[in-house]
Amino acid sequence: TGPKQKSKIFRRGRTSSGKSKIYYRDPWLQVKTKLVDGNLLRLTLLEQLKVKQGYVAAREQRLKARIVVNQDLYRIRAFSQQEILTNLPPARLDVQGGIINLAYRTTGSHFDPWEILNSLKFLYSHLEPKTELSPSAQVGS
Repeated sequence: TGPKQKSKIFRRGRTSSGKSKIYYRDPWLQVKTKLVDGNLLRLTLLEQLKVKQGYVAAREQRLKARIVVNQDLYRIRAFSQQEILTNLPPARLDVQGGIINLAYRTTGSHFDPWEILNSLKFLYSHLEPKTELSPSAQVGS
């Protein structure tokens, strides 16, 4: 539906010369789904605009991804700084208590769908299955 709507205004301000500027936030894709293995995936793509005197002064695309890990089945393997630099665009990655958060932005260009999928694949590759004792091993204990 486009970003320049009254319902998508999230802030108003003034330039140093006193002219008005309007900030719009348009979340154009929001997905929350429970995956087959019990993990929860949230994905948000949004566009943010700064408009001065009717023209777009700045445009930014943002991606936010969150995986809430099913801790009965998986543990999160640590991310090394080198892996992050190699496999992700410049991003903020936060892992805390079974939740992986990823956020990054791009100015000017749109997100490449393959880049998004590869980022999610990279995050998911750090989930290690927890090994369970087999039923025969549990009988002797």
